[in-house]
Amino acid sequence: MTGILGRKLGMTQVFDENGRLWPVTVVEAGPCGIVQIKTKENDGYESVKMGFQEVRKENRVDRPTKGIYKKSWSESVQDYEGIPDGRP
Repeated sequence: MTGILGRKLGMTQVFDENGRLWPVTVVEAGPCGIVQIKTKENDGYESVKMGFQEVRKENRVDRPTKGIYKKSWSESVQDYEGIPDGRP
């Protein structure tokens, strides 16, 4: 799986060698940490949950997610299925 986990900061423009103008999105990415590892035995599938950014206000997070965050440091969570056998 290919992707990026981050926060959009805005848009800007860049010029290439031929002078053409290209719109680009500016993204703040990283550091990302593993928040939770799901296993086939416990959850029925294998995946890792990755997080980005600290939790600033606990009241912005629902109760089930708070349990995950108490063990970790992140606010945004992305779930990636099909992790390889050699887990970190």
